[in-house]
Amino acid sequence: MEESADLRQKVDSYLVNGNAADQYLIHSLKQETVKLREEREFQKAVFSSFDQIARKDKLVSHYTGLPSAAVFEALLGLFNNCHINYHHDWSVEKLSRREQLFLTLYKLKQNPTNVDLGVRFNVSPTTVATICILGSMPCIVYL
Repeated sequence: MEESADLRQKVDSYLVNGNAADQYLIHSLKQETVKLREEREFQKAVFSSFDQIARKDKLVSHYTGLPSAAVFEALLGLFNNCHINYHHDWSVEKLSRREQLFLTLYKLKQNPTNVDLGVRFNVSPTTVATICILGSMPCIVYL
């Protein structure tokens, strides 16, 4: 923390005394730093359930494309009324409907691989594909 304050003081001092090109470069680097900090905050949000991001609408929007947790809950209410016919009467027991919906919206918004989603949600990539192709995604399209 103290080093960071010292660095900021040095940079600010240089901005006052440096030439225009240097000032522009430092300004650009500051903007990039802010952008990287914001991205790091999103990356810190390693999650395995919707509950871990539900309190921050910015994260809900980032991962699902929905504006808020309240909208997610409203969609879940509609989704709970859908009957899902998985292939060969297969069922998803490891993930609740809520997590299946979250996984599907996350897949639609961010398009991570099934392997990545499998790791995040502690299920196999096949389960991810089944949920997205035969489960909640068709219900969302139907709604």
